[in-house]
Amino acid sequence: MKRSSGFTIVELAVVIVVLAILVTVTIVTFGRTQSDARNTSSKAKSVAIAEGLEHYYETNGEYPSCALVTQANTATVTSTVLKGLDPNTLTRAGAASGTNSIDCNAPGATNFAYSGNSSGYTLSYREERTGQIVTFTSRH
Repeated sequence: MKRSSGFTIVELAVVIVVLAILVTVTIVTFGRTQSDARNTSSKAKSVAIAEGLEHYYETNGEYPSCALVTQANTATVTSTVLKGLDPNTLTRAGAASGTNSIDCNAPGATNFAYSGNSSGYTLSYREERTGQIVTFTSRH
C-alpha cells in the first residue's frame, strides 16, 4: 500500500479556524488598546488644560470665557489664555491636527467641552470605549 504524505482537509480546516480565532482576538485587543491610549491622552490633556485654566485664574482673578478658550488658532490660545501649554494639547485624538478641540457644546468623541464664566468652569470629555463623561471643575 502506498502512503502519501500531506495534510488532510480536516487538519487544514482546523488550522484555518484556529488562525481565524487568533486574528480576531488580536484585532479586538488592538482596538481596545488604541481606544484606551486615546482615553489616556484625553485625560492627560484635560489635566494640562485644567492647570492652564487655574494659572489663568491666579493671574487674572477670573476664569476665561468660552470665547477666549475656543479660538480656532491653538497658538493664539496657548500664548494669550493658556500660557505655556503646547498647542497640541488643545487637539484631541481623532480631531484634525492643529485644531482647537475645545468648544462650548456637549463633549463628543473628538472635542473637549468647556463651560465657564469668571467664577468657575467645567471641562469635560467623553471616553471613547465606555461613553462615560469625565468632568474637571474649577478649584475656586
